[in-house]
Amino acid sequence: MGFCGSPFTWTSNKHGTGKHKSRLDRSLINNEWTLAYPDSILSHLSQNGSDHSLILLELSKQYRVTGKSWEFFEQWLQHDSCCDEIKSTWLSNYSGSHIFVMTNKVSNTRHILSVWSKSTFGNINNRILQLQSKISNLQVTDICGSNTEGVIKLEKYIRALNDIQASSNRQKARDHVYNDMDMNSKYFHIRANRRKSRNRIDSLLAPDGS
Repeated sequence: MGFCGSPFTWTSNKHGTGKHKSRLDRSLINNEWTLAYPDSILSHLSQNGSDHSLILLELSKQYRVTGKSWEFFEQWLQHDSCCDEIKSTWLSNYSGSHIFVMTNKVSNTRHILSVWSKSTFGNINNRILQLQSKISNLQVTDICGSNTEGVIKLEKYIRALNDIQASSNRQKARDHVYNDMDMNSKYFHIRANRRKSRNRIDSLLAPDGS
């Protein structure tokens, strides 16, 4: 099967900048597969902590569902500016009944924190993808390990973003049996998705049975 991305899936170091490079990892398909999955794509992902690249096989185009409920994430509290934003919002003056004041402060806090989160963290997934793209470019253009230092710096930045993403995934999955030594954020991502699938309404039954 063809592929997208770097022409190599193995290098002689874990940063993708080794002197020796080769395409070792492949995906083999037959004619029946091609007919069943005409939109399938094989991608070579950037190397990260291993001398092999991950290969990703997508069977079809993924369509995302828009619209999300608002959530407060624990990692926000690690930034002092988050508490400052909340305090300034709740110190604002509103006139009206107690429930009216409370509702407006909660609504305004949610809006302020959403804006603050975008400016502070941005879209973490997009930032990770951009950094991985930069790593791939450094790995492809590397000559005798000249880009190793740059790759290591980007890998460190990606690990920091993954820590933030892992904290969010643990909270979404509501996983209370978490070992601090386990950095496998993919596990919690799967738990969160499974929980969402259980909560999704697939159909409604009318009184007439339809």
